[in-house]
Amino acid sequence: MVIVHSQAPVILVGGAPIEKEILFQALDLGDQVVAADSGALAVLDAGRVPDAVIGDFDSLPEDHRAAIPAERLHYVPEQDSTDFEKCLTRIDAPLVIAIGFSGARLDHELAVFSTLLRIDTPPCVILRGAELAFIAPPQLRLDLPVGSNLSFFPLAPVTVTTSGVKWPLTDALMRPGGLTSSSNIVTGPVALECDTRAVLVTLPAASVASVMQALAGPTASPA
Repeated sequence: MVIVHSQAPVILVGGAPIEKEILFQALDLGDQVVAADSGALAVLDAGRVPDAVIGDFDSLPEDHRAAIPAERLHYVPEQDSTDFEKCLTRIDAPLVIAIGFSGARLDHELAVFSTLLRIDTPPCVILRGAELAFIAPPQLRLDLPVGSNLSFFPLAPVTVTTSGVKWPLTDALMRPGGLTSSSNIVTGPVALECDTRAVLVTLPAASVASVMQALAGPTASPA
């Protein structure tokens, strides 16, 4: 059941540690702010009340819960999915920018990427400190500064063609434990084509505006 509807990007905040400056920058990228359970603490600490809090509330203290209007609290008790998945599957938006889902525990971060591999709507960008990551659609075009670092990492077997990078690929079979394309360098407009949605792209976080436009169109780009 969809809980959050938006015509603009939605910011999704998790409970992993977040530098406040980075959180403020992220909050400016979207319209509504959704917290995954204890992610509400960071949002409240930044001086904003989440538009929705979704989760099983196992890590949201009662005093913080009391600071949020009851109609914005959405309790989802089932334990078959993570709070990240509970949130992502209940958001209807052109794009989700997620922060606070990396750095605390490796298993949690791996679970996030596993969820992104299974769920393609809405598209989601993970901000993780100075980097960002997302699952590429079958066709991707990015306008990035020449010299930028980027990586293509397969989460499942996938045939890939890339251009606009120092080490391009043509109909190359990539797979976990096999061929990857890490620490590549932008040489021009970047293009990626793949036969299935299984390539994790990592870039500097400064490229977020270009990524937002590529994944959700011009209206999704921050002002």
